[in-house]
Amino acid sequence: MVRLPLFVAFGATILLASMFEVGDWDFWWHLRAGEFVLDTGSIPATDSFTHTFSGAPWRYSEFGGQLLLALVHRAGGIVAVVIFKCLVVLLGFSLLLRLVFRSIVASQNPPPNIAVPIMAVSVAALASIFRLTERPEIFMFALFPASLLLLERIVKTQRRSDAAALVALMALWANLHRSALLGAGLVTLYALLAWIPKVDPQLRASRRLLAIAAPLAFGALFLNPNGIDILSTGGGLFAGLIGGDLPYTEWAPPTVDFFVRDSPQSAVVIVVGFLVAVFRFHAVPRRVFFLFIATSIAGIASARFIPLAAMSAAWVVSSGLASIVVPRFVAAGALALLLVADVRLLTSRTPFPGARPVGIGLKDPWFPTAAADFLDATRPRGKLFHAFHFGGYLGWRLKNSYPVFIDGRSDTVFPRDFISSVGRAARDGTTFGELTRKYDASIALVSWSNRSPDWSFLASLPDWRLAYWDDVAALYVRETDETRDWLRQHAFRALTVENPPARIAAADAETLERLRRDVDRNVAIAPRSARAHYVRSLVYRRLGNEVVAGEAEKAMTEILKSRGVE
Repeated sequence: MVRLPLFVAFGATILLASMFEVGDWDFWWHLRAGEFVLDTGSIPATDSFTHTFSGAPWRYSEFGGQLLLALVHRAGGIVAVVIFKCLVVLLGFSLLLRLVFRSIVASQNPPPNIAVPIMAVSVAALASIFRLTERPEIFMFALFPASLLLLERIVKTQRRSDAAALVALMALWANLHRSALLGAGLVTLYALLAWIPKVDPQLRASRRLLAIAAPLAFGALFLNPNGIDILSTGGGLFAGLIGGDLPYTEWAPPTVDFFVRDSPQSAVVIVVGFLVAVFRFHAVPRRVFFLFIATSIAGIASARFIPLAAMSAAWVVSSGLASIVVPRFVAAGALALLLVADVRLLTSRTPFPGARPVGIGLKDPWFPTAAADFLDATRPRGKLFHAFHFGGYLGWRLKNSYPVFIDGRSDTVFPRDFISSVGRAARDGTTFGELTRKYDASIALVSWSNRSPDWSFLASLPDWRLAYWDDVAALYVRETDETRDWLRQHAFRALTVENPPARIAAADAETLERLRRDVDRNVAIAPRSARAHYVRSLVYRRLGNEVVAGEAEKAMTEILKSRGVE
């Protein structure tokens, strides 16, 4: 009775877990790279996105995944990209469920209760939420279980056609995302286990075919024009782990704080996988056990690969518990749990750690969209400096106006010391000054938050003037011969980011009048900034104009409410 509802609830869980607003900073440079390939019909070999490293070698290997994202974006914009991502994720976890079903049904008579594998795969999807973003990595979620399905077919049938299909899949993976190296490693793991006596008797019959498929899987990586980069990425990651010198990127290992705060569901599914693997060791196929160990090691090495460990854990749990007689009511309980998860995903702004509210647009406010519009419309002369994480979006949005300073291609274009210095510049005025002088940057678009001291030193630099300010970003322009006329027209006269309430309270009549003109212009150029309306209400209340102050407070409240802030 609950079989069909279980599958429907499973599909809804996967879709809702991945259907959130775009908030990934790196999505934009991936999109721009795909557009470059689409527009030029060529694969870039050097950087053309920045003014700091223009012409530098770019070790570029993910053009296939970026090209697909660009095609989808051109066809339907951000909405189409989010929907496309959801379908890829649904395909991936459906393939995983099919893999698990095939594995345990073939070994059980009568077939086991379907509730356990459906719940295990669903929890694996929830544990992967933090990586279900709009970037080429998303294809890994479909290609990993697809590879396992083909490997299992080879084990069952020993057909050469399945091995050929597996090698072709590796070639496709290599042109979509660099995680193809893990795919080749997966084939090698099966091949090695097949040749070790008594480890996994089921693999023995296919050992010769797997021994041929493993080197061909690695060879397929070189069907990518820059396939050597896929291997060098793995080597660089391994060397960085051994030497404790990983670059300033998300390739770094996950911390205890990550598992406690950002993704406790990842810790739960992996720990449960280990418990089942230990206490039900006899019921778990050896290759599944070693796959789980290998992917767990990869997840410990880099947070990127925790979802693979979670997917492997789902297979371990399903295999280990398949032979246990499960009461019928457990299926109804699993359905109830999935429905609760679906309702929470659909209705809560914070459904699970790492998850975002369901949506198909841009996360608001997150990207410096309005600031980029202002910069593009007014066009101050000079080179651009910006916060590190702004680089991907600005590179896509301002590609016809300003080359960017840096973006998320941290391990393929930029030296590590450069990346580190840009990170330090957010709180170190000396480093900021050195970078802007070295690269002759006179425009600084930086992140702003009332909860962070980052970039606050800019307010005290006399030659840098504030010209734009909203809830996401602040734009400063250095006074030079080229920018003086622009600053005369656009720079604020009295408004600064330093404690506006105190400055407004202490302002004399002349300063208060300059502040009034500044806040009126600030609201005009940043009408969706809650902070701009708030500061305007303070100024007009100080001037005794309660009508305008009340209107500003009302506008601020409506903006915050639209963002789910009471």
